[in-house]
Amino acid sequence: MKRIEKPSAVLLAAEALRELLRTGVRGERLPGTRILAGRLGLSAPTVAAALERLVAEGLVEGGGARRAYRLAAGGAAAAHAPPRANKDLLVLTHEEAGRLVDSTRRLLDLLQRRLGERGWRVRNQVIDFFYVKRPRAWWDKVIDLEEGTRVIGVYGRQPLAEWAVKRNVKMLFLGGDAGDLPVPKVAVTSARMAETAMAKLTELGHQRIVLPLCDRAEVFKKGMHEVTRRAVEAAGGTYVQGYHNPESDYLAPDVTRRILESVFSTQPPTALVLMDWKELVACHCFLAEAGLKVPRDVSLVVLSDSITAEWFHPGLCRFRFPQQRLLTEIIKWLEDKAGSEKGALLSGIYVDGDSIGQPPDGS
Repeated sequence: MKRIEKPSAVLLAAEALRELLRTGVRGERLPGTRILAGRLGLSAPTVAAALERLVAEGLVEGGGARRAYRLAAGGAAAAHAPPRANKDLLVLTHEEAGRLVDSTRRLLDLLQRRLGERGWRVRNQVIDFFYVKRPRAWWDKVIDLEEGTRVIGVYGRQPLAEWAVKRNVKMLFLGGDAGDLPVPKVAVTSARMAETAMAKLTELGHQRIVLPLCDRAEVFKKGMHEVTRRAVEAAGGTYVQGYHNPESDYLAPDVTRRILESVFSTQPPTALVLMDWKELVACHCFLAEAGLKVPRDVSLVVLSDSITAEWFHPGLCRFRFPQQRLLTEIIKWLEDKAGSEKGALLSGIYVDGDSIGQPPDGS
């Protein structure tokens, strides 16, 4: 009996390349391996291995010794299938899809399936737009746009919005910040989730609430400062930005650890509100090493969700994103049925758990 081959990155890349051949490529020569890797959000060696599979299948030929891959005679008809007018979507991310947060990754997978059913061609490309201060000239050359293509920028930033407006590209941000530029956004508002989390904590008597803000846009941080300040002062405390909202330009394990070490050495917080699931992992490790228990010593709320949430003990207080509503708003924009030119800002759904309690005695 023939063994069933398990899905792998190479197999998935090969299927994506087959779809590219079916939906159309310009000319007989395929783009270079690195360009294809950028489109698919995969590594160049993975795409190279996938191309070799297509060579073996007789769909493409060439490659090796710096020779470009080109369509084989049998693959030309599929490659020149006419593009579907106004049903081409390019999803831009600043990192490979596998590194995105779980909720975003699931939403993009669901979007691709739903749009496929509606006759859309959905392509993905990784572009370094997250930390730049202004649009890059080379974006015009490497961003794979065709006439009528619509673009979704995942966690978009203002320079990307500037580029889209200047090039008259119809773009939607899935999260992120476009500043005052006319780029609509569909997102779950972190400020509303933070307000809910803060209210739950202050009702229990917490004042020493720490919400780290790592790798966040300035306008986003200002909003979270205000949410935290109102909550702390309403509970009778004094808001100190450097303590209640410690910041960093980067999100990394060592950065999160340094922040926790700093605030706990200053005055141990009684509650932590965390933006990112990776922060949660680093925080759990830090608390375990310090001999602190949740929620006896420190309460925890996460402004996100993950399929692994059910594995945590005690059960995490967290927020679930309204995936179907987000999906509906994105499709409305794609089909020119959106109710607002600014997009849609939705609220996360609070999921109660056992990770919050009253502050420790004497706090």
